[in-house]
Amino acid sequence: MIIFDMDGTLWDTVDVSYEAAKHVADKYDEVKDISRETIQKGMGSSRVENGFNFMPYLEPDKRDFYMGKINEEVMKLIEEKGARIYDGVVDTIKELSKEYKLGIITNNNDKYVELFIKFAGLDGYITDYLGTSGRDISKTDAIRIMCERNNEPHSYYVGDINKDKLATSAAGQTFIHARYGFSPDLVCDYHIDNFSELKDLIKKIP
Repeated sequence: MIIFDMDGTLWDTVDVSYEAAKHVADKYDEVKDISRETIQKGMGSSRVENGFNFMPYLEPDKRDFYMGKINEEVMKLIEEKGARIYDGVVDTIKELSKEYKLGIITNNNDKYVELFIKFAGLDGYITDYLGTSGRDISKTDAIRIMCERNNEPHSYYVGDINKDKLATSAAGQTFIHARYGFSPDLVCDYHIDNFSELKDLIKKIP
């Protein structure tokens, strides 16, 4: 089974997230502007982590409230216009689905995955998906859960940041680094510079 991270691996939603955060900051006086750089640095982090990094001057309950508002705006914008899917993602997933079960795990919620699948036209190609947001589980837990419910003792997890690498290692699975994502300097045993390279690389990994 091959499991994919989303942001920095399948698509880039930095611009959409920045637009959503700006909308919330314009609407609510106690929310200060959040820079695009801060948004980008938060890709792959949990809602709680981003709440602290985006709004450290607010109490935890208010951070969570406004993170919810930002996420609502992100969903609306994605429904309206989607986001930038990386080169090779759609065609490669369709090819890989002929030989492998394919899953998606994200720190966002299930709806986020569903919007991606719809926008990319990949309904029927993704075997399983799991959003950790609202479930109180780690990405490591999510990887283990997905492998167990698909009866797949071994999987490949494709992600772009160190948190993905650590989560995959803790789950006892094989990590493949999407080097075109948000942490290009990460040192890993296996990597791709374009998503389409995954088809050949998978066959070479022991």
